[in-house]
Amino acid sequence: MIFGRLVGWVLFFAGLSVLAHDAILWRESGRWAPLLFGQLWYDLSAPSLNFAQVVVQRYLWPPLWDGAIVRLLLCWAFAVLMAVGALLVLVCRRWRRAPTAPVSPRPS
Repeated sequence: MIFGRLVGWVLFFAGLSVLAHDAILWRESGRWAPLLFGQLWYDLSAPSLNFAQVVVQRYLWPPLWDGAIVRLLLCWAFAVLMAVGALLVLVCRRWRRAPTAPVSPRPS
């Protein structure tokens, strides 16, 4: 659970850094053009993006790539990273159980 939260926070702050990068470019150019998630993935590791496409299309389900994953790759990178990070933090958080009353034996 702690590993999931850690990864979630790393992704969330990576999304914030991408947002800061996009804001700086916006201020310099005067044009809002946020980095797309697919472009970020391609810039970081093009072979892994191609490998993911091959695996999904060949071994999982080909319409999944064109229908869902391409749409995700065309989303803003900061939004994807921050959303996935926040989701991981929420899913992997510690759930506190409500205190329960002591169970008394039933009278016979």
